[in-house]
Amino acid sequence: MSAAPDRSEQANAPSGDHGAQRRGNPGTLLAVENLEMKFGDRLIQTGINFTVEKGTIFAIMGGSGCGKSTL
Repeated sequence: MSAAPDRSEQANAPSGDHGAQRRGNPGTLLAVENLEMKFGDRLIQTGINFTVEKGTIFAIMGGSGCGKSTL
C-alpha cells in the first residue's frame, strides 16, 4: 500500500516551468546568476550569484543603504 502524497507541500509549491526545474534540480526555489543592478549609469552591484534551496533559511544582511531592498 502506498502512502498518500503530502498535500501541504503541493499547495505551497510554485507552479509553471522554472529554470531550476529545467536544469534538473527540483529542490531549487530561486536561482540568481550574474545579476547586475544599476540606477541609470551608476553601477550599484555586479556579479551577484546565489541559490535558495527548498528547506533552507536564507537571509540578506548588510548595512543601511547597501541595496538589500533593491535586491
